[in-house]
Amino acid sequence: VIYAGLIVLCYILLHKTKYGRKIYLVGVNQQAAEYSGINTRLVIMSTYLLTGMGAAIAGVLLTANVDSAKYNLGSTFTLSIITAVVLGGTLSTGGKGSIIGTTLASLVILIMRYGLPISFGVSTQNLDLPIGILLLIIVSGRAIAANVQLTTWIRQRFSFKS
Repeated sequence: VIYAGLIVLCYILLHKTKYGRKIYLVGVNQQAAEYSGINTRLVIMSTYLLTGMGAAIAGVLLTANVDSAKYNLGSTFTLSIITAVVLGGTLSTGGKGSIIGTTLASLVILIMRYGLPISFGVSTQNLDLPIGILLLIIVSGRAIAANVQLTTWIRQRFSFKS
């Protein structure tokens, strides 16, 4: 229930408010945002503040779930989190992304993390390997799609002639 509430809150904040539009504009082009009258330093600082609050909520929920507190409790989730964000459509350069896409991508990662050991007997120690391969495929695919010359070469090379 807490997760669903946070997802809805973030969706409304980023997609339905002026503040969300400012965040996307600062992510796309900070200079253009400054020229249009947006206080970019305030927007960046407030996003860091909101990110810190989100990390605090996640830490409290993770600690409550595990029933113990350690300094490195969430360090094993870093690859999964980065993969979920990238798979969800968020660009590493900023300015594009959605909460819904990241939520769906996190469900895919969740299914991989718990489904692979059950279905295929993958050891829990080796679960980062398929997630890392998925991340490499996504990043490589975006790089290929962004390179116009390489994309046209691939289309010419692998076009099917009937």
